[in-house]
Amino acid sequence: MDIQFLNSNIGFTGGEDGGIYKTTDMGSTWTPFPSCSFPYDFASFYFHNSDTAFVLSFDGQLKIYTPGTIPTCSIIGNVGATGFIPGTGDVSFYSNSIGYVAEEMVSF
Repeated sequence: MDIQFLNSNIGFTGGEDGGIYKTTDMGSTWTPFPSCSFPYDFASFYFHNSDTAFVLSFDGQLKIYTPGTIPTCSIIGNVGATGFIPGTGDVSFYSNSIGYVAEEMVSF
């Protein structure tokens, strides 16, 4: 549901079932990346670097994720449900200390 490259070789993708995958060869191969067990698919993630990411789940939770040897996830806050259509929410950063969360409310 999302993809981000940190440089020309290292990239991350994921979203469905909370899985995250990493490439170190420009996307030729992808391997599971150690992650917390996200209970929901997520709409978006933003990696500051390979050690810190922010994840926005479809249930509206914004989490900070630190992979490390033992992955940790901490809820930063709840920004409301982002809906159930892929891409209806996004998290991004303007600088190291200023970030934005955007969502689209979806009703059926």
